[in-house]
Amino acid sequence: MRSKYGACFALTSGLIDYAGMFPPAKLSFTDTLKRAASWRRESPYPWLLNRVVLPYEEFTSITSRLLLESGADGAPWLFTVLASKGEAWTGAQKDLAGMARFHEREYEGAIRKRAVAYEWKAPEESQLTTAWEKILETVDIAQLLPLTIYVEMAMTESSLQRVDQLRELNRTTPFTFGLKVRTGGVTIPTPTQLAQAIEGAAKAGLKFKATQGLHEVFTHSNAFGFLNLFAALNLRFHSSLTTANLIACLQDDEAKNFTFTPDRFSWRGHLLSTTQIEAARLKHAGAFGSCSLDEPSDSLKKWFGAHL
Repeated sequence: MRSKYGACFALTSGLIDYAGMFPPAKLSFTDTLKRAASWRRESPYPWLLNRVVLPYEEFTSITSRLLLESGADGAPWLFTVLASKGEAWTGAQKDLAGMARFHEREYEGAIRKRAVAYEWKAPEESQLTTAWEKILETVDIAQLLPLTIYVEMAMTESSLQRVDQLRELNRTTPFTFGLKVRTGGVTIPTPTQLAQAIEGAAKAGLKFKATQGLHEVFTHSNAFGFLNLFAALNLRFHSSLTTANLIACLQDDEAKNFTFTPDRFSWRGHLLSTTQIEAARLKHAGAFGSCSLDEPSDSLKKWFGAHL
């Protein structure tokens, strides 16, 4: 059955960056590619999949033959590359240089393949602007573009104050710099911290990426719901939603407060048309990393299958 275009599709399409190699799934490299390929072929909602997340070493070993033998159908593949372990600055320089060489060697192959995002953890208290400008002077920019560099920051007030440095990098470099946050794991952010991250990204006009948790549509227990997060993100990027409302949206566990019609989304009277959702997403390009494709898909189908 073909999916219907509407507000639900506009808000949720391309939300998942599939990270099958990471806990708790921990699939092998080849099994991750096979799962992504089978999802693209067989899932009723293949459009939920955005990029495939791989460590640098695995990404640079991909070939058209490997993708075909993993079940690929010949369509292009998009990837997110995780920074190599080790020293942050020299590691980023080496990774980007290697990604440029990979694109030169493989992009125009029998199956096109490209890294369109790079995820890198910012050292605490580091000055980002000058260091990144120096790194980018040494790499083959033409082979890397278009590329979004998601900088992961701790959910602390001092770290999030550095989002202005990312905005400055967007002004002074040819790359797009975005904000990456962790929404689960050992240290789960508070709703206030996550709201502050959304607020910071919106004020600075940054792309936004979340990872960990987010397997269910709605917030429950100590886990954020992915609809809660991306409803809050879209509402804030569209309008000046207050921090208090962002927190309330992130915490809301009442399904009745989130509604879709064919042409709009609503949360407690705050409305977004499909056109407004599309416009907001062009700004924030929101997605979340997940080691599962089935759990988010099944949860979305359970609550909003009639709109898909």
